[in-house]
Amino acid sequence: MSARLLLCTDMDRTVIPNGMQAEHPNARRRFRKFCQLENVCLVYVTGRHRQLVEKAIRTYSLPQPDYIISDVGTKIFQYKDKRWQEVQSWCDEIAKDWNGQSHSDLKALLSDIKDLQLQEFSKQNTHKLSFYLPLYLNKDEVIAQVHKHLQKNGINASVMWSIDELTKFNGLGIDAYSGATPLDAMKTQIVLDRHPEFISSQELFGMAGGLGWEWINIWFALGGIWLIYRKVISWHVPVAMILALLIISSITTLIAVSYTHLTLPTNREV
Repeated sequence: MSARLLLCTDMDRTVIPNGMQAEHPNARRRFRKFCQLENVCLVYVTGRHRQLVEKAIRTYSLPQPDYIISDVGTKIFQYKDKRWQEVQSWCDEIAKDWNGQSHSDLKALLSDIKDLQLQEFSKQNTHKLSFYLPLYLNKDEVIAQVHKHLQKNGINASVMWSIDELTKFNGLGIDAYSGATPLDAMKTQIVLDRHPEFISSQELFGMAGGLGWEWINIWFALGGIWLIYRKVISWHVPVAMILALLIISSITTLIAVSYTHLTLPTNREV
């Protein structure tokens, strides 16, 4: 018998085709065939919780893994006896890093950092405490405050900051993913320190707004020209509409708050 092969892979934008790059038509079929080999031990390593992993497996016809390392490393599950079983020894091991403190204790400990907004219940677990952080804030200053609180109380936890890149999403529809407009994608990726020329070279962007929006914009323009030509409307109507949209979008952009993610998982390596 050949040696065992441990295959660990991320899910989103790796084996799940929900990124901007097109998926090779045979990618998942070949991946499933490879994982059927007896000597392959498949592990999904993901920030998702287990229920979202299971839904992704069903939705995208992914191979069943032997293990799931979920919730940014704070949970490990093994598929055994036809059901998922949590590896309790890992939970006990990382509990030491929290110095006897519970999830509620850490939440109370950080409650005086007013800019942190607790994420939904589904994004929390025993050793994972997640917050939203407004995008306009200096993340380094906030993270420094969090570290100070943790160190003062002898808690050896990692502090992870992340931001969701807006992508075209292929139907899973969970965890606040959404289809991006070119304007939203440009704003988000500029925050990620990406050069505008690199951003505009992606397939989301096109000559008149990107992909399907090109056709929509063209037909809007042709329809307006036709209505003006037939004297159904005057030129004042489209000009007034465009100006109104510009004013409203400018106001909402000024007052809108975008969020990043701040998570406190274990500090241990899996």
